[in-house]
Amino acid sequence: MKISFTFYFLLFAMLTFQGFAQQCTPEENLPDDFIGVFPPPFVEENPDSGIKIPACINEEYDLTLSVFVPNEIEFGVLTLGVQQITLTSVDGLPEGLEVICNRTNCIYPAQEIDCIKVRGVPTANNQPGEYDIFINMRARTNIFPNLEIQFPGIIAPGKYTIQVLEEGSEACRTTTRQRKIANELSLAVSPNPFKDFMNLQLNDGNLLSNNQEYQVELLDISGRVILVEKRIFFGESNPLKIPENVSPGVKILRIKDSSGIVLGQTKVIKIE
Repeated sequence: MKISFTFYFLLFAMLTFQGFAQQCTPEENLPDDFIGVFPPPFVEENPDSGIKIPACINEEYDLTLSVFVPNEIEFGVLTLGVQQITLTSVDGLPEGLEVICNRTNCIYPAQEIDCIKVRGVPTANNQPGEYDIFINMRARTNIFPNLEIQFPGIIAPGKYTIQVLEEGSEACRTTTRQRKIANELSLAVSPNPFKDFMNLQLNDGNLLSNNQEYQVELLDISGRVILVEKRIFFGESNPLKIPENVSPGVKILRIKDSSGIVLGQTKVIKIE
């Protein structure tokens, strides 16, 4: 599906406030070694990869993909200097969904974190099932001024799949509710950096009952889970003991609900 910018869209954009152009907010806690599009395409060895949000026929869909353009990319045997990338199209989208860029003309400069949004209402012309999508970009590099790049592809192998479900499916209602919870949920960690323990304070905006069980996970920056603990949060004192064999460095602290939906995450640092 090609991305197009009509005269009426441009005219409307010029007449609105500049801040209104913001279409999405990128992920705050990206892995330190991340490049390209996040989450990365699905691969078996990384259960957190791929697109997790399903779409339902005749129901609103909203997906944000973070984008980071590095100064250099490895392309086959070549190391290329990158100035910018341009999102040119997204192939394979279910009918009714479109891509909205967060940048003018879909141009993303190097060394900046940004995002793109997939949104819309899947029409009844779609058959329930899995739709493989491909994100097509054009990179301006020091050797090739118009290098075509695709995600998934040579830089990031795997699969991007949007699952389309029947209208009214419970999975979509659950996802909508979890989005609302995640928007209201805040997670505070102290001390940070930490050594052998941290105190967690979770505020869910009274959207969940006090006896809600959560899953707390600690991951290294490669996405490997190194600690899992189920708990119910009480007030401001929720100490989490960190095993001695956890190495120093940057980690990701993640909170999931009982169904495995990620409600929030933040970067933490372990010191010796």
